[in-house]
Amino acid sequence: MQMYRVRFRVRYTNKIDRGDVLVCAANNDAACDMVIRLLKLPGSRTQCEVERVKPSIYVIDYREALLNDPKPSLRNQGLR
Repeated sequence: MQMYRVRFRVRYTNKIDRGDVLVCAANNDAACDMVIRLLKLPGSRTQCEVERVKPSIYVIDYREALLNDPKPSLRNQGLR
């Protein structure tokens, strides 16, 4: 399985839908088919641009916390 970025465009008579999706698939065609199937897009009107994303790992969140430092309060983080 590889990570792919799929940009799609669907043409209707009165509008155009566009989207950008990351999927894990076996190949380019499978990535496009997966987006069409899961988003319930009309296959005959959907155009896909598929490109492989390298590397296949991205850090979404990473934090270091020193054990001796006091924890920040919720007020300082803007949560209260």
